[in-house]
Amino acid sequence: MPDINAPFYVDFSSLEKFGAKALGPQQVESIMQQGDLLVSEALIYLHAQIVGRAQKHSNTGELADSFEQETTREGMTVVGTVGSSLPYGMVVEKGGTWEKWPPRDVIKAWVVRKFGLDPESKEADSAAFLVQRAIGKGTTKGIMRPYDSGGGARMVEKGYEAAKGDIERVMEKILVYLEVLWGQD
Repeated sequence: MPDINAPFYVDFSSLEKFGAKALGPQQVESIMQQGDLLVSEALIYLHAQIVGRAQKHSNTGELADSFEQETTREGMTVVGTVGSSLPYGMVVEKGGTWEKWPPRDVIKAWVVRKFGLDPESKEADSAAFLVQRAIGKGTTKGIMRPYDSGGGARMVEKGYEAAKGDIERVMEKILVYLEVLWGQD
């Protein structure tokens, strides 16, 4: 799973308490498929909010473009996830988590992309060191400060907040679907 992700879960295991035993396997599978569809619909809203925020923190668009959405099942639970596996995604999201200086490999990868430098060049190493030192000394602004001191873009956290109403409306459809299903008996 991605380094930075936003999972949410819809757990249908309690259906057994409310009459799912009386349902046949096909009806249970139908409920799960409906859950898959609705979680996928909710992910569209969450993905849009997170990507919109990531675009503000991405010079090249690479971070915003890296966010993917996925719906999986874990038993009777439908799991929806929006995430990015870019190595610097978590640093942008949470800010620095280092004690003194940020990790050079992440900074160097950013410097190479940002300035189009050869990753094997001395110029890339020097530029990465200078950026790493500036962040470590606290002379940079914004998102690279540690999360607990106000750093981090908090794209996922803020994306969830912005998409919360849309996600709740979609999740209410699950309840309506179940009410209709139970009303058919």
